[in-house]
Amino acid sequence: MNAAAMAKRTDFKRVAMLALAAPLGCAAGLIRSIPVASFGRVLGRPKERPRDPVGLLTGALLVGLSVLSLQVALMLVFDPRYVDFPFAPLLGAAVPFLALAILVEPEKGVRPAAEKLAAGILAGSAIYIILNESVANWQALLLCAGLAMLAVTLVRVRAGPG
Repeated sequence: MNAAAMAKRTDFKRVAMLALAAPLGCAAGLIRSIPVASFGRVLGRPKERPRDPVGLLTGALLVGLSVLSLQVALMLVFDPRYVDFPFAPLLGAAVPFLALAILVEPEKGVRPAAEKLAAGILAGSAIYIILNESVANWQALLLCAGLAMLAVTLVRVRAGPG
């Protein structure tokens, strides 16, 4: 197995780790009615970060899930050879975030550009993967469903005031 194939396999483990942490963080966010923080708030200056540790946790998990999902989606678009479909961990992490995004009122503010761009890339990649793999590949269909759920979640994120 070459180095590129080994690197592609380690991504599965990272998404699986996120799939274990996302339901816990999103459940805590649902209980406390804390919306998902935007990328800018999580990665920004310390005074702009969410004061609540649950908000910071869910925002950080969303950033990690978005980065890994973008990596998997773009690998399947540009070089699909020897790439696994991490559909189970992606769905395990995307469903709680979608529930949190739908059930908790988002903050007032504009939709950040980074989240809109990531959502567009994920949605476009999902469409391409379905067309490329065909509907006969159930793993690809489930992966694309997870990518679409994550895209909807990212579109609903708002940048908080400040």
